[in-house]
Amino acid sequence: QNAKNPKFRPTIQKDVERANLRILELFNHYTPERRNNTVVNIDKNIINSGDAILISRMDGLDPMIMIGSGGRTGHTCVCSWIDGELYVLESQDAWYWPRGGIQKNKWDDWIQWAHNADFNAVLLPLREEYRKKLDVDKANSWFESEVEGLPYGYHNFIFTWLDTPDKNFPFVTTHDFIDLVFSLVSKVYPTASDLIITEALNIRLGKKGLTFQQAVAEAARQGKKLEELVAEPELEGIEYHDGQNFVCGCFVMAYYEHGGMFGDIEISPLEFTPKDVYTLDIFDKEFKRPQECIDDNPDLPYCQLMGKFVLDLDNYSTITPYSHMNERCPSVGPDFIREEGC
Repeated sequence: QNAKNPKFRPTIQKDVERANLRILELFNHYTPERRNNTVVNIDKNIINSGDAILISRMDGLDPMIMIGSGGRTGHTCVCSWIDGELYVLESQDAWYWPRGGIQKNKWDDWIQWAHNADFNAVLLPLREEYRKKLDVDKANSWFESEVEGLPYGYHNFIFTWLDTPDKNFPFVTTHDFIDLVFSLVSKVYPTASDLIITEALNIRLGKKGLTFQQAVAEAARQGKKLEELVAEPELEGIEYHDGQNFVCGCFVMAYYEHGGMFGDIEISPLEFTPKDVYTLDIFDKEFKRPQECIDDNPDLPYCQLMGKFVLDLDNYSTITPYSHMNERCPSVGPDFIREEGC
């Protein structure tokens, strides 16, 4: 089956869905409430540039991100008006999606593709204070001239949530276990190892072409432990062999940053998980929702666009932005307590 075939409907099988729900209950003590799997058709003209879309999908990958971050979503997009047309901008590379890489898609197309893919999606409108700070033309110019068409950000995927040497791993694993896994992967599937961790380790060590095992040895020679090296903040501007990398939430944060939304606050977009995005206190919790959204769910402070499960975002829009945030944050389940100022 071809994901690019418009007749292809990449729905999630019921047994896969059940397995994902069991995993979330085990690791995160979280069971989402079911809803009717309908699309809430809102007038797209009420959507503004900078409004975010947060997504979960019970496909194995999103729950893995949720287990790592303690969040309730695994994907992030941002809306933007370009030449009078509303687009959804995102970093995406899933098998079920018609396109790969950093991309923009017209709103109507995106809504249909997202529903076909069994997305649970909510629209988070920016608060007016931050909407005024965001220079949309500048953000769109950065997108179109510097990153549109770049590949998905596999290189910084794990670095968004591995912020500490030993306080970011699910309770059944340790950094020693992770070291073992990547050591094995690097031997069996070196391309995957290079993509996820090895090239990044080379850059952090100031080297090129080292294998995973060689990088571990070089780190020791430099007086660094592997877990300390992995915990170093991922900084924007790093050039991997395929260019700069932005995984989904990092891309959205970079869009905001390049639009000047945070002013003098120094933020590394590549340190933000999807949870870090939706807990950032930049969204309008007093949003006057369309009646269609209220009818669908009167209790949510935002509009759920679609999905089989209610996206009830914990700690939604509660953390005031500050410099160097999310660079040293633990995320140990099932409580996922975030240290103040990390």
